[in-house]
Amino acid sequence: MKKEVDLLTILNDTQSLLSNQLMSQNVILAVTVQPDLPRVFGSHEMLQQVFTNLILNACNAMPEGGLMKISVEANSSNQVEIHFIDAGRGIPPENLSKIFDPFFTTMPVGKGVGLGLSICHTIIQQHQGSIEVHSEVAKGSDFTVRLPATK
Repeated sequence: MKKEVDLLTILNDTQSLLSNQLMSQNVILAVTVQPDLPRVFGSHEMLQQVFTNLILNACNAMPEGGLMKISVEANSSNQVEIHFIDAGRGIPPENLSKIFDPFFTTMPVGKGVGLGLSICHTIIQQHQGSIEVHSEVAKGSDFTVRLPATK
């Protein structure tokens, strides 16, 4: 069910849910949130699924651990932008156009079926938002989710 939701609450809930896994994988999460962030209209549970998937993908991209940054801010287009930035292995250019396709995966057999980012894409579209990625091999990735702010 969609209603006005607070993204900071969803991020905090997601971080609590994943805290043991983050710690065991030596991933430090640094979250910065713009003060007086507008709310968005959406489903807490569905957005938490998106955030969980993006954080876990970042963990998988940083097998030795590292710093993952999440920043949340309003932009000039009446949207809230959430950046999930990792310092992982990055995505090769030839894969960038396929990462949101169902069943596309670079994971070994048995480690992933390639639905996570496809589901994220669908959920964000259902929220009238967008998701995109900028990535460089050996430097990391920045997944940007944009959601319309409530008036």
